[in-house]
Amino acid sequence: MTLDLVMPNMTGQEVIQHLRAAGRNVRIIVVSALNQRQCLLEAICQGADDYVVKPFDPAKIEAAITTVWAWSLPE
Repeated sequence: MTLDLVMPNMTGQEVIQHLRAAGRNVRIIVVSALNQRQCLLEAICQGADDYVVKPFDPAKIEAAITTVWAWSLPE
């Protein structure tokens, strides 16, 4: 799942918290224009698997997806 941190009705951090509290084992890549270290660290601490800062090079998001997908594969 790609997820922005700034959204109407609920923040990306809140979505992450709800998913993790519900036991959802979904991979989350935060894609956000908020390039503030604290916001990104909070998202990772809450359960995001990776982040990409907007605007981004398509190769960066592809690398993040490939990496997070690889973590999901059984060994």
